[in-house]
Amino acid sequence: MVQKFWGSQTKRFTRLASRSKTFRDDVLVHPILRQVADREILPHCAAYWMNTGQVMVIGPGQSAQWLHRDADNWPLVLGPHERPVTVSCMFALTEFTAEAGATRVVPGSHRWDDFSRVPNPDEVIQAVMPAGSALIYSGTVLHGGGENTTADLWREGMHLSYLVGWLTPEEAGCLGMSEEVARTLRPLQQQLLGWRCYDGDMAAARLWTLDYEDIPVALDWNKEASS
Repeated sequence: MVQKFWGSQTKRFTRLASRSKTFRDDVLVHPILRQVADREILPHCAAYWMNTGQVMVIGPGQSAQWLHRDADNWPLVLGPHERPVTVSCMFALTEFTAEAGATRVVPGSHRWDDFSRVPNPDEVIQAVMPAGSALIYSGTVLHGGGENTTADLWREGMHLSYLVGWLTPEEAGCLGMSEEVARTLRPLQQQLLGWRCYDGDMAAARLWTLDYEDIPVALDWNKEASS
C-alpha cells in the first residue's frame, strides 16, 4: 500500500537540509513561506517545525497518485472545523505540464463540511506551472501527484511543509543532519529541524527535551563555541 502511494516509477529522497546549504539557508526559512505558516498555523501553537523536506521525481508511465490530504497523517485533528496544523509548498524544479504529472488539486476542499466526500471530476484541476513556480496549500486540501503519460520526461518537484510543534512530523529532521552542522545553524533553523525543544503555552509544557533541557543547553554547545 505504501509503495502504491509513493509510486513505483517515482523517486523520492529527504535529508535536504543536510544535503543542501541552499535549502537550509534560503528555502527552509524563506520569508514568504514563514509568513504563510505564521498566519495559518502559528495561532494554534507556540512554534512550528519542518514536517518534511523532500524531492519527488515522477517518471514516465507513473499512474496518478490517489487524492489525499497531508493532514491525514494526524486523523484525530483532521476535520473541516478543526484548527489547521500544517501548510505545504510544492516547488516546480522542472516544468509541471499536465502530460508530465503536474500535481492535481481540488481547490476549496479544505472548506468542505464532509471530508469523506469524493470530488467530482470537474472539481479536480492540475497545477500546471513553469519551473521556478510554487504551489502553496493547506494540509487539508485534497491533492496528489498527476499521471506522467510522457515517454521520456521526468517531473521534478520539491516539497517543504511546516507542522505545529505539538505534533510528530513526517520526517525526523534532526536525525538527517550531523550535530556538527546543526551547531553552525541559526536558532530558527535549529528549531525548525528539531534541534531545539518546543516551549508550550504553559511554563512546564516543554516537548522534545534532553535531560529536561533544550538540546543546545544539554549538549553544551555554547561552552564548546567559547572554548
